Amino acid sequence: MVCGRDESQSERAAVTSDYTASLQQLQDNIQTDSPLPIIVHRGRLLQSTLNAVRRPNFSYDRLLDVQFVGEEAEDYGGPRREFLRYIWYKFNMLGAS
Repeated sequence: MVCGRDESQSERAAVTSDYTASLQQLQDNIQTDSPLPIIVHRGRLLQSTLNAVRRPNFSYDRLLDVQFVGEEAEDYGGPRREFLRYIWYKFNMLGAS
């Protein structure tokens, strides 16, 4: 049984390493000079995100400038982090069903 646990731990370590490397590569390639504005509705987060991603000018290598509908916050990182956390949570919930 210990052997199985070791394999599982080494597999998790490999996946974590690949995940970390992929995120680092993505971060290194983000263009910060021209942020991409996206407007999202809190009540329709997934649909708002799909609408934004489907736009012809959407690019995964541009920094997001997130605006929540009805809120007056400038995106100096806070709304973007909140948006990404919400999206991560929603996708995890979909995967758990």
